[in-house]
Amino acid sequence: MDNLLKGKVLVLLSGGIDSTACVEYYVSRAYSVSALFVDYGQPYMTQEKAAATAIAKYYHIPLGEIKISGFSISEGYIPARNSILLNLALLCFGQESGIVAIGIHAGTPYADCSPDFANLMQQIYDLYEEGRIRIDAPFLQWTKNEIWEHAKIQKIPLHMTHSTNLNDLVPLAEQPGSDQ
Repeated sequence: MDNLLKGKVLVLLSGGIDSTACVEYYVSRAYSVSALFVDYGQPYMTQEKAAATAIAKYYHIPLGEIKISGFSISEGYIPARNSILLNLALLCFGQESGIVAIGIHAGTPYADCSPDFANLMQQIYDLYEEGRIRIDAPFLQWTKNEIWEHAKIQKIPLHMTHSTNLNDLVPLAEQPGSDQ
């Protein structure tokens, strides 16, 4: 990352494994990290908010919250979820320059977890902020299993997280090329 951007990072923190790994990623690299939890009426909001609060406290980072109301969300695919989250993060960032980080990763069927999505969202950020605020997805090329293994190695407090996407984890014995 450019030196202009090294400093302030706002992590979208759902309280899950991926976003928690994202917090650790920046904290361990001495960035000034804050987090944002978005209550958009998700079915597990209470558990996610409790996890995000505990994780922010664990890493000693400030946690902001924004609530969206007026519609109902069900489990499963939520159209435009990550674009909404990234746009809300831009709205709440409050810095002249820096990074908005999101824990999207490879191995999902969702278009908003792809490099193309991240690039298109960066174009929107650039339209508003002329390159001063960058989107970073440090695990964009990683699978959920790779994030899980990274989290264990880095001693990320996985017991504090709440994940609704544990189905993305493939047991090691079932991974292609595994002899176990």
